[in-house]
Amino acid sequence: ALYAPVSYLPQAVGMFLGKLVSDTVFGITFMGKLFAMLSSLAMVYLSIKLIPVKKLSLVLIALMPMFLQESVSLAADCLINSLSMLMVAHALYLAYNDKELLSKKDYAFLYLGVLFVALCKIVYLPLCAIYFIIPREKFGNARKFAAVLGGAMLLAIFGNLVWLTISSGYL
Repeated sequence: ALYAPVSYLPQAVGMFLGKLVSDTVFGITFMGKLFAMLSSLAMVYLSIKLIPVKKLSLVLIALMPMFLQESVSLAADCLINSLSMLMVAHALYLAYNDKELLSKKDYAFLYLGVLFVALCKIVYLPLCAIYFIIPREKFGNARKFAAVLGGAMLLAIFGNLVWLTISSGYL
């Protein structure tokens, strides 16, 4: 139980639905891999749609053999690769779009993205700092900037520590 259950969410949904339509290991595994691929594809699509610059770079990364292979596997890398791409695209979108202030939806995605990435793999924890590229003016003032991003970093660290505490009993 090295990785949090969040890492396997798409695969688990697919395998649960696979059990409803098939009683073979192949059918259940296939559904898990299919849902992993579909979730990865959806996140890559959103990433390409969101990112304001270098869209072709994301396409090329998504078409790399290792990325494609991990996207159709039952491994935790399927979610973390796609989610990392989406988080970077979202941070760049927020940093370079014309909106004056961030919306509640932007804050919700920021917090959820940071928490999910932190729970998936501890080595991706520094990636959560990508949101510091967003100009302070988009938060309203420097105090809100520090509160939102500091809170996001604390959430990531706290979430990771909670999972490490839980999983340390099994390792």
